[in-house]
Amino acid sequence: MPDADATPPRVAVVSPHLDDAVLSIGASIADWTSRGAEVRVITAFAGDAPSLLSPVARAYHDSSGLGADAMATRRAEDEAAAAAVGASTCHLPFPDAVYRRREDGSWLCDGMRSMFDSRLPEDGRLGPDLANAIIEHCRGDAAPHVLVTCAGFGGHVDHRLTRRAVLAAARATGLPAMLWEDLPYMLGSRRRGIAGSAWPYAAAPAAWEHKWRAVEAYGSQLRLHWHDDRWRTQLHEHAVDRGDGVAVELFWPEAAGAAEGTDRPPPWLRQRDDRPR
Repeated sequence: MPDADATPPRVAVVSPHLDDAVLSIGASIADWTSRGAEVRVITAFAGDAPSLLSPVARAYHDSSGLGADAMATRRAEDEAAAAAVGASTCHLPFPDAVYRRREDGSWLCDGMRSMFDSRLPEDGRLGPDLANAIIEHCRGDAAPHVLVTCAGFGGHVDHRLTRRAVLAAARATGLPAMLWEDLPYMLGSRRRGIAGSAWPYAAAPAAWEHKWRAVEAYGSQLRLHWHDDRWRTQLHEHAVDRGDGVAVELFWPEAAGAAEGTDRPPPWLRQRDDRPR
């Protein structure tokens, strides 16, 4: 890292799906890019849907207003959202849980909440393959200086796989990693996170406006998660509640039960004097 007090020049944000990063830390991303950082949002499960959909996938498509080109539509939404916060994108080819099958050929998700079941079987090579794909993006002259991903709150299988793969990549490359609070899953929850205190990051007001424009780009997911126009109010109220009156997004050290000395955020992530109190 060139300067411990400066925003890292390159940040890799690894998102499970094509909305998770912006919904969870879009203001932080916009703030970092405004300070000169190059932020790439790498989405793990951005691969195309199969021609034959499971009943669960069909229901999600219907609720989201998505058609046969569902993932192309969602990738286009993601490109627009990333542009709004000043980030670039990388879409990995792994399929969403609702499109995957078990080893016996049955659908991995056979119910509308199946993806949150902690008893779902491991997906064979998927975890290691995802970790290797992330490692490939951590090499070369454009390698990131820090990895950021979801904490896995809510228990979605794709979030758990992504967190595990990113932490494996961090260990393999020696890069620092940190975790974000998964939204919208944590909206309304009083749970403040895993071991230790959260690292609240209060982005500049302009960065929050960039986040709202970015979230608006995810039309399909707003229809799926909210069914109304209250998304901005709910996300803003949650951020203010988390910051005890100041809108923040939360981060944690890379692992639950992190070692002593990791309970303080790196200098560049700490509250700055130019943030509203």
